[in-house]
Amino acid sequence: MASHGWLSADELDQSLTSTLNVVAKEANPGRDATGRAPHFVAFVGREAATLEELGGTPDERRQRVLTGGYDIQTTLDVRAYDAAVAAVRQTLGEAGDPTTAIASVQPGDGAIKVLFGGLDPGLQFDPASQGRRQPGSSFKPFVYLAALRAGIDPSTVYDGSSPQTLECDQTPWRVRNYEGEGFGSASVDDAMTSSINVVYAHLMAQVGPRAVAEVAHAAGIARDAVTPPQCAMALGGLREGVSPLEQAAAFATFAAKGVYTEPYAIAKISDRDGKVLYEHGSARRSEAFKDEEAGVLTAALERVVQSGTGTAAAIGRPLAGKTGTTENYGNAWFIGYVPQMATAVWVGYPDGDRPMTDVHGRSVSGGSFPAVTFSLYMRAALARVPVQDLYRASFDDLNVRPSTSAPTATVAPPPAAAPPPTQPPPSTNPPSTSPATSAVPRPTAPAPTAPSTTRRAVTPTTSPPVTSVPPAPTVPVATSPSTTPAATIPTTSGAG
Repeated sequence: MASHGWLSADELDQSLTSTLNVVAKEANPGRDATGRAPHFVAFVGREAATLEELGGTPDERRQRVLTGGYDIQTTLDVRAYDAAVAAVRQTLGEAGDPTTAIASVQPGDGAIKVLFGGLDPGLQFDPASQGRRQPGSSFKPFVYLAALRAGIDPSTVYDGSSPQTLECDQTPWRVRNYEGEGFGSASVDDAMTSSINVVYAHLMAQVGPRAVAEVAHAAGIARDAVTPPQCAMALGGLREGVSPLEQAAAFATFAAKGVYTEPYAIAKISDRDGKVLYEHGSARRSEAFKDEEAGVLTAALERVVQSGTGTAAAIGRPLAGKTGTTENYGNAWFIGYVPQMATAVWVGYPDGDRPMTDVHGRSVSGGSFPAVTFSLYMRAALARVPVQDLYRASFDDLNVRPSTSAPTATVAPPPAAAPPPTQPPPSTNPPSTSPATSAVPRPTAPAPTAPSTTRRAVTPTTSPPVTSVPPAPTVPVATSPSTTPAATIPTTSGAG
C-alpha cells in the first residue's frame, strides 16, 4: 500500500508496529474457517488438481487455485446445503450421535448440488465423497437391472424361504433373510419392496456376478468396488464399499432414464482478468441402460417408498428409492430420487463399522434415521422446484422374451463338512483396502418356484402431480421387517 502511495511513511510505521488482534470464532457445526460447506470446498480443490488447464502437475494446479486469484464457479446449491445441515441437526445432531453424510447429484447433468460430510468441522476426510462403506440392500437395484437384461420378468416368483443353500458362480452359497424370516413365494418386485434377501440371491445365481458388476459400473459405481465380481454383491458385500457420492450418481442414472453423467463440482474457472481458463462441458455422458429398463426399475423403487422399507422417506411428491443396512447395523443408507435430484444419505461412524443398536433408544436401519433425514432435507431442498412425475415403464415395454429358466436347485442344508460362510472384514477409514470375501462356501442350489406366467404391467400414472406436502415425518420407533435390517449382510444376508 505504501509503494502505491496509499499509505504515508508515518502510517506505514504505525501499521508495521501495531499488534494484530485475532477474534476467536465460535465453532459452528457444518462450517469451518473456509465458510459454508467445507467438505464441498475440499472436493473442489481435489477436482481442480485434475484439470490440465491449470498446470502440468497436480501440485502446480493446487497452488494456482490457492494463489492465482481465480474466480471459480461451482455447482453448490447453498439453499439445499443449509437444508441438509438443518435436517441432520434435527435427527442426529446430539453429541455422540453417528455421523450423517449427504450427497446430491443432478440427473442427466452430473452437477453436485450438495456434499455434506457431517457436523464435525474437525473431521479430516469427507465421508460423503471419500467414505466407502458396504451398501447392504441398497445394491439390489443393480441385481434387478442385470435380471432385466437377462430377460427375467420382475413378476417371476421365487422361493423366499430362509435359510437356503444356492449354487452361485459354481460355488455353494448359504443365504438367509432378516433374522431367518421366511416369506414363502415372492416376486422379484415384491422382494424389492420388502427387501427379501433370498430372492435376490436366486437372481444373482441366475444372472451371475459379472453381469451385476457390469451393470453397477455402468451406472457409476467404481470398478474397484465390484472387482473381483462375487455373489455377495447381491446383498451388498463389496470389495471396498461405495461412497454416498457414488450412490447418488448411480441412482441419478436411474432418474435420467439410464444415462450416466460423471459428477462434477466446478462449472467454470476464470483468471483475474476475466479470461475463461476452464469450463465444464457436457461430453462426459454415456448410456448405461435403455430408458425402458430404467423405467421398470423406477416403478419398483417407487413401491419401496409407497409401501415397503422406505416409507419414512416420503416427500409428498413422486419418489423412488432404496434402503440399505449392513451387519450389526454398522452402516445405514437411504438413496432416492426425483427427476431433478438424486440424493444418498449415509449414517455410521467414520472410524469404522460400529454397531448402531442403541441410538436414541433404537437400532439404526436404512428405513429409520437415514430415511427421515432424507425426507426432511429433500422437502426443504425441493420446496421451490416444480413437482415432476417419474418416468416408469413395464416389462412388456422392453420387448424381450421373458426368461423361463431358473437355476436348478433344491432347498437343502449344507454338507456337514462345509465351512461356515465368511464375512468381509469391517470397513475402516475410507478408502478401505480390506477386500470382502470373494469365495463364499456354497453347496447345491435351491430352485425358485415355477416362474409366474402373468406379468404385471406398470404404466405411467396419468393422475395430476401431488402438490400438497404432508407433515414432515418423525423417526419411527417400532421395528418391523419393513424398517429393520437383517442381522448379517455381506456374504449371507442383506437388509432393508
